[in-house]
Amino acid sequence: MEITIKELADELGVSKPTVSKAIDALGIQAELRKVGNRFMLSESQAIAIKLQITQNGESEIAKKTQEILQAKSKKLQNETKKSQESEKNENVQTFQFLQLQLEILARQLEEKDKQLTEKDRQIAEKDIQISEKDKQLAAKDVQLTNAYSSLENTTAALTAAQALHAGTIHERLTEHLGIFEEDTIATGEFEEDAVQNNKKPSLKQRFKYLFLGR
Repeated sequence: MEITIKELADELGVSKPTVSKAIDALGIQAELRKVGNRFMLSESQAIAIKLQITQNGESEIAKKTQEILQAKSKKLQNETKKSQESEKNENVQTFQFLQLQLEILARQLEEKDKQLTEKDRQIAEKDIQISEKDKQLAAKDVQLTNAYSSLENTTAALTAAQALHAGTIHERLTEHLGIFEEDTIATGEFEEDAVQNNKKPSLKQRFKYLFLGR
């Protein structure tokens, strides 16, 4: 922050010529920035002038000013040091926090990797089980196909056997019924019943005669 020569003189309790002498003694006249009719002093220039006036022992106020300046300088150094230490502590805390977060994330990623590995293993087992089930189903299909084919063959064989058996029975019945009729006519066993009832022997009578002999 810049100030004028008068402002600096008022602050130090000295005259403007005293400030000007200090400027000449320091050899900084050419470095001053002029704004209109006034010379502006930077903060560093003002401090240098204050120290110069104090060294010359211009007044008791100047001595006090020197003490004040030294106290301010020391205070500024202490504040700067504290600020640096505080900033350093904050940086350390921030670093530690970030490091902790990274460790947490690393553990979470490791756990996720384990879970994914376990999931992959379970999926692989499921694939094996599904493949085994497919094989079993395929075997069952073959068995069912063979069983169906065997059933068809058995059914065809039974049908043929039944047809053959029925044909055999029919032949035997026809043969025996023919014999029965011949024997009945020859012996006249049922002649009286046939004459009385005006009908041929019944099928029941014929079977009784055929299988029981009466």
